[in-house]
Amino acid sequence: MKKYWIFFITLFAGSLSAQQADLNGTIASSIDAADMEGVEVELRDAQDNTVDMFTTGANGQYVFTGLQPGEYRLYLKKSGSPLEYISTFDAVLVARHVLGVAQFSNPVSYLGADVNHSGTITTYDIALMRRLILGIDTDFPDGAAKGSWRFIPQGWIPQNPNNPLPELAGNYFPVQLNAGANTFNWTGIKIGNVN
Repeated sequence: MKKYWIFFITLFAGSLSAQQADLNGTIASSIDAADMEGVEVELRDAQDNTVDMFTTGANGQYVFTGLQPGEYRLYLKKSGSPLEYISTFDAVLVARHVLGVAQFSNPVSYLGADVNHSGTITTYDIALMRRLILGIDTDFPDGAAKGSWRFIPQGWIPQNPNNPLPELAGNYFPVQLNAGANTFNWTGIKIGNVN
């Protein structure tokens, strides 16, 4: 009888570990494709309860292990200097887009230009950029709460390349984890940088 119990316990323990999911990935910058250090990756369950948090190191990688398969949400945030990678030229490019002189051809530019996270690009975004460049303000609205970078799944292709902002209205990304390894890589877009 002991042989059967040992076999059952071993089989049961093996089936439990087979049902676990791991989540990992790399986060790289859209500016120079460099791995991004210091990105806070928060994993939440489907009810929006925090499961775990991870901050990327110099290799830009994050990892969560021993998870139950299912639906989760990833929140990504990176703080830093709001002025980093922003120049007057960026404000000029946003103004040309708003005026219809030269529309953005890259969806990443739309995401960088929406500095107030309103889901639209307006003269208010230009004014906020100028205030930051001139030193009148030290951060964009909600900069402290949302960070100075936005993130998209690597290889993301928007359904509407001429207006990708509505697709990224939330500040999280739903992910479906299957048993075993799950890899989700991300690209970081600096708020205010459009060139």
